[in-house]
Formats: sequence, C-alpha cells, structure tokens
Amino acid sequence: MVVGVMAGAAFADSDRRNQPIFIKAKFDAPVSYNDVKEDWTERGYSIPEVQPYAKGWSRGEHTHEMHVLLTVVVGRMEFIISGQHFVVEPGDELLYPAYAVMSGRNVYDGTSKMMESLKW
Repeated sequence: MVVGVMAGAAFADSDRRNQPIFIKAKFDAPVSYNDVKEDWTERGYSIPEVQPYAKGWSRGEHTHEMHVLLTVVVGRMEFIISGQHFVVEPGDELLYPAYAVMSGRNVYDGTSKMMESLKW
C-alpha cells in the first residue's frame, strides 16, 4: 500500500510541515541528472548527489535535521516516514521533512542509485 501519492505538477517543499510528499513519475526515466538538478536548485535545494545503495542495504529508524528530497535513478527503494510506506522507483520524487522519523531499505535485486538533495 502506498500512502501520500500525488500525481501531476505537485510541488514538494517544506510548506507541509512533517508530512512526506510523494510524486509518482515526477521525472522521465531514464532520469536525467541535469533535469533533476535544475528543478531542485530552482526550488532552493542543494545540488543533488548520487548515492549508491548495495543490495540488502537498510537503515533503521532515524531523523535528519533538514528536509531531504530524493529520486531513484536505478533500482527501487522502500521508505517508512512518519508511519507512511513508500516504494520509490526511477523518476519518482519523495520529500521527507526535517525531524520526521524514517527508515529505508533497498528492495532491488542489485545496487540502487538515488539522487539526494537537502534544504534547511
């Protein structure tokens, strides 16, 4: 079950405090680094970094002091944020707000690659 799905031109930013925002197929696949960078930096986020997550990677519940915006480039990632479940695939965009309790794992049969960006 996926919760918090928004389609179309939804705007993921920090105005909806403590609520994750998920946009299915925000970016066309294959995902263009330059398209994502342009979109996110125009919205005030840091320059995205591409991070690899090995098969079987997981991280238990934790929080971050900043808003984190992400999209999967290759693979599939699963997140639980404030009790809501999300499966993020190439081109999907997910915002998890600062201080939200979250956990994540790679559910792909290989290394997933994800673009991540921050906003205070």
